[in-house]
Amino acid sequence: MPTLVEGEFVLTESGAICTYIGDRFPATGLTPPVGGQERARYDQWCYFALSELEQPLWTIGKHTFALPERRRAPAVLETARWEFAVAAKILAEGLGRREFIAGDRFTAADILVAHTLAWAQAFELPLGHDNLESYTTRLLARPAWRRAQEREQAEAKVESRA
Repeated sequence: MPTLVEGEFVLTESGAICTYIGDRFPATGLTPPVGGQERARYDQWCYFALSELEQPLWTIGKHTFALPERRRAPAVLETARWEFAVAAKILAEGLGRREFIAGDRFTAADILVAHTLAWAQAFELPLGHDNLESYTTRLLARPAWRRAQEREQAEAKVESRA
């Protein structure tokens, strides 16, 4: 579970963490200023990524490997794949020909969406839209993304030895 610890303050949930960091460090540009339409669009795509795009992937994950075998319902997998395709279509339409999901610049919404699309690729689900394919390829090629993946893999190796 993603967790940010800052002294006594503990924050979980990736969307909350991304927004907190962006708001705490406005010079990063990760979050638009509060109160405007740009922030509303940012919030829209963050919430969409976490509630609509990721949800069917988590359903697939739970019923493939996360739940105890006796709790898995393989029959839901086809529906979850369909739900992901529906959400991917909405995302593709929302992205259109833009480079970034929430506007003219990279934001934490792009982090959440790209991470979710990477998860879909790991599950070998087709993204189904050329603009999503190029968006995902472009965002996953960012040096910061690669560094984060390398760090996550290194931490997983340490945890597996423990």
